[in-house]
Formats: sequence, C-alpha cells, structure tokens
Amino acid sequence: MRNLLIALLPAALVACGATSAPAAEAPAAAAQPAEQAEAKPAAPAVQLTEATGTWTQTRGANPRVTFASAQGEALFSVACLAATPETGAPMLEIQTVTAANAPGERIEIYSSSSNAAVVSNPAGEPGRVLGYAETGGTVHYALARGAGELKIVSGNRATTFPTDPMLKQLIDACRPPYVHPEKDAPAAQDGETEDTAAPEDSPSGI
Repeated sequence: MRNLLIALLPAALVACGATSAPAAEAPAAAAQPAEQAEAKPAAPAVQLTEATGTWTQTRGANPRVTFASAQGEALFSVACLAATPETGAPMLEIQTVTAANAPGERIEIYSSSSNAAVVSNPAGEPGRVLGYAETGGTVHYALARGAGELKIVSGNRATTFPTDPMLKQLIDACRPPYVHPEKDAPAAQDGETEDTAAPEDSPSGI
C-alpha cells in the first residue's frame, strides 16, 4: 500500500500544477492603422473670378488707388500711408476681398514681374482683409513693375484684373527718395575756422 501511494504521488502533483497555472493573457488590441484615423476636411477649392471694371484714385494725406468691378464693388486697393513715429517711413496698405466665412491669412500677389505676399487681418467688415508692406520690397516690385493682369488671392477667393499706370505711379511716389549720406567735412587747420579769414593788406597810400 505504501509503495502504491508513493507511485501515485508524481501524477497527483502534475494534476495540481495543471489546475493552478495562470491563464495566458490575451494579446493587446492592435493599434488602428493611420488610414483609419479621422481625415481632415479638404480645403475648399479656390474660386477664380476674371473681373472687369475701372481704376479710380483718391488724393489726400494717404492717397489710394482702387479697382472696382462693373457693379461697383471695390475688389482691390492700395494706399500710401504717411510715415509715423512707429513706422519711420511710408507704408503700403493693401486691401482685397476674401471669403466671408473663411478669410485668408495672407494676401498673395501674382504679376508678370514677380510674386509676393503679405500677412492679412480683417478689414473691419466681412469679406475684406488688409495687409501692410514696406516700399521698395517684393510687394512694391510685383505691383509696380507688373504688366497686363494682376492676380490677387485671399483664402479661397482669387481675382484677376488689368493693372493700370496710376497704380505704378502711386507706389513709386510712396517710396521716399534716396538720400546719399553726407561726407564728413574736412577738418579745419589748427588755429583756423571757417568763420575767420586772414585780413587783406590795405592798398599802399591809403
């Protein structure tokens, strides 16, 4: 009997070990592929308008030229703002139309001479933005040197219209003239000044 119990002991230990072994953990759920992530909405397509209209000029302390459509809507304008203590020099103010529900963050300028852009801000009414640029830079060159048509883009609204000589004239006139730095005047000789001169000898006999 004792021998029988000894013989059965290994089998009993194996059976107990089998019942007490912890169950294997389930594998972690696989991460969702990037393709299944929520896609961002696509940017709205740019709506291009080929505008016809006229240019007008407003004179004053801050002269402005404006292109308005045949229906009278001001589509684009450039003003020459007089210098202030903050700017130190005249500045160009550029206004254009944009999408009322999605205004652009910058105004893009395309011309036959070059391309340029300025950061834009709301112009105080829906559907309009404005930006500022220094004279003599890329914006100056794109607007004043372009020929034929201008293309202005803000947000998803783009407008093309013919340029005009009055635009070039206003922008060029807004740029301050170049002033060559004055050269240092030659130093005066010791004991002499510009205000004093050697007295002339009096004629003899007087």
